[in-house]
Amino acid sequence: MNYKGTVCALALVTLFSVGCTVKNSNQTAPQAQPVAAQSSATVETTSAQSTAEIAQNTATAQAVASEINPNFKGVGSYARENSSQYNNGNLVITDFSEGLKIFEFNILSGNEATDSATTYRLAGIFNVDAGKAGVGEFDSIVAGYDGKIKFKLSDDGKMINVTAEGEKNQVYVGSYSYTHSDFDISLGLVKAVLEELPGAATGLTREAGKYTIKLLDNGEPLAGEYYEAEAVNKQGQVIGAYVISKDLQLVLRTDIGALTAIHGQLTPEIEAKIAEALPKG
Repeated sequence: MNYKGTVCALALVTLFSVGCTVKNSNQTAPQAQPVAAQSSATVETTSAQSTAEIAQNTATAQAVASEINPNFKGVGSYARENSSQYNNGNLVITDFSEGLKIFEFNILSGNEATDSATTYRLAGIFNVDAGKAGVGEFDSIVAGYDGKIKFKLSDDGKMINVTAEGEKNQVYVGSYSYTHSDFDISLGLVKAVLEELPGAATGLTREAGKYTIKLLDNGEPLAGEYYEAEAVNKQGQVIGAYVISKDLQLVLRTDIGALTAIHGQLTPEIEAKIAEALPKG
């Protein structure tokens, strides 16, 4: 794993611990919200970090679990309860590998009186822990987000209750109810996956220095289900080029010769499909 920080957490079967990356967006409200309709509210930024700084300095924390439970069922899209036009959000959870899940919060927090709102995004990887009673938590390692966030999944998998320490983490607090099984790909999810994988595989090593990850073609998929991404250093050089499947189960390098799987299994059929869809030259 290409961990950039350390977190210790304990959890029961219906609890989980996470490590995270953080991204604040200062211009757009959460997309595809399964809650109240968005307004044309002016979005304000409360973060002291710029988008560029956050993109270059996102960190993925390591979660330490005593026993991994690969059968955790809290997978899908969840909408925050008691939402309104200016205060709503969702939570995505999906599989990454055995015992590991990917998550992303997408929160809109605002004020009707001032017709303004702020978008908060938080994405990362967490371990599923079945070995301890009653606790699942993470410590954020990104400046301004210290404190613990705790998650509890209901027995039927249809509700996740989120509590938190730290003033800036309060925006994620609430109950999230299950809405559907699929989700939209996002830059936050892609970054979480790439920064979790070993640097030797992704090219995102300490020696590479600061970099920015971006989705290509405005996030439009290849062949309907594969997304291109690049990591670019401060000099504007591409240090890694990737194709990621819509379900995040397959990650390929495309800049080191032949298509090379660095996460998941690449079959000849999928390889041919992607090779045909990739831009030529």
